[in-house]
Amino acid sequence: MHAGRLRLGGAPLTLALQLIEGPIRIDVDGPALAPALGFGNGRPVVRMTQRRLVFGMLRDPAVVAPLFGLTPDDVTPGARVQTVSTGPP
Repeated sequence: MHAGRLRLGGAPLTLALQLIEGPIRIDVDGPALAPALGFGNGRPVVRMTQRRLVFGMLRDPAVVAPLFGLTPDDVTPGARVQTVSTGPP
């Protein structure tokens, strides 16, 4: 949209991204429609459908926390640190 390759009229636009895991639906509401939906501030609103969550491996907080600039003490005691994905983990 910013590059001018996708022009929005007054009607919503639905696209499909063809990914390795299959198509993902994208809905685009133009700036005129977005305020009627309660958001957008005059800009286009883009919504992307996600696949169902897949819960993967549990992780050691001592290994994962530093990746986010945290320490293991920053993780709530007893909280599970787990890979959760809607596509490639």
